[in-house]
Amino acid sequence: MMRAARRRAPAEQTRSEILGAAEAVFAERGFAEARLEDVASRVGVTRAALFHHFRDKRALYEAVVEDVFGSLLDRARSLFASTPSLSEAIERSVDLWVDAVWDRPALAHLLLREATNRDSRSETFERLCRPALDMLQEIFERGERSGEFRPLTGNPFHFVSMVAGGSVFFVAAVPSLAPELSFDPLSLEQRETHRADVRRVARRLLGLGPRSVPEPA
Repeated sequence: MMRAARRRAPAEQTRSEILGAAEAVFAERGFAEARLEDVASRVGVTRAALFHHFRDKRALYEAVVEDVFGSLLDRARSLFASTPSLSEAIERSVDLWVDAVWDRPALAHLLLREATNRDSRSETFERLCRPALDMLQEIFERGERSGEFRPLTGNPFHFVSMVAGGSVFFVAAVPSLAPELSFDPLSLEQRETHRADVRRVARRLLGLGPRSVPEPA
């Protein structure tokens, strides 16, 4: 048993490193242009070694999408399940979202590519997207029924496009649109400014007044 566990540990470590490298390559180049050789080079293994963990490039991409977006969905579900106040849960989910994008900027690039490249759309992303949107729809309906918030529009897709879309564009698109500017969207200053802006937008879209929870330290 001990020997089997020791044999599994290096394999699991290598798989994790492959996923990390692939996440960066897919975010930078997209599915079509990404090469397995580039992923293998970043990890320090052969291209053939990748096939020990993933049968092909598509399987590797689906695993990356599951790792990036599946973990975020799990954290969002846990947050809403453990926070009684819906408006407070939404505010905390905004912080969760901003932190996720800044801590893992490949998320923004992958999401932008998923939104614009339908030919290479991930089946895993589509599978995860539906329950995420269903959860948001349910939250909106519960909030309106209870009177806890009164959204400017009852369409949760408008909310998610304004809140999540703004962060994705800010991190993944703005730097490439103005490369001559010395602008780092991932700096701590930009992160906190963006977080405050997104909070205000979210509260406005929900029809909420002044903040009901204190600013984090």
